[in-house]
Amino acid sequence: MIEDLIFGIFAVAALASAIGMIALKDLFRSALCLVAVFISIAGIYVMLNAEFLAVVQILVYVGAISILIIFAVMLSDDVKSANLSNKLQIPAMLLCGLILAILLVAVVSTQWNTISDVNRSLVDTVQIYSVDPEISESTEDFSLASLLLTDYVLAFELVSVLLLAALVGALSLMRGADER
Repeated sequence: MIEDLIFGIFAVAALASAIGMIALKDLFRSALCLVAVFISIAGIYVMLNAEFLAVVQILVYVGAISILIIFAVMLSDDVKSANLSNKLQIPAMLLCGLILAILLVAVVSTQWNTISDVNRSLVDTVQIYSVDPEISESTEDFSLASLLLTDYVLAFELVSVLLLAALVGALSLMRGADER
């Protein structure tokens, strides 16, 4: 019961922050609302027992992408002139409302099958073997994080280089706009 309440709080916070992100005219405050959406989604991941996804959500989206967006907003010359009203704001909100209604109907009409506590260990084993089937049954300290830092370290490092290149590119674009 308490888990459902906490999940509902995270869901309402994510929805309210998303609406605030769309409705606010100030670009900086909209970016802060985006950060709140990302944090709420990380909380939902924790409630769904996906702790690794929650940590990745915090590190990548809140820690990197959101900060990059906020830097871009802060480095722009004239933020107020970029926040002009748009004629398509009402149709965009109606389209988002329609999509939300369709998703809610799909969620309510779906028959959700839950996993009993007896079968949870079986599901965890299947999930581990779906990531790396060569893991032996005697391995007790297996985790997705250890895979990222051993077998898939090259892909993990390439993502960090890509984020660094995006930051340097954004800074060079802003610097180039100042010189013009």
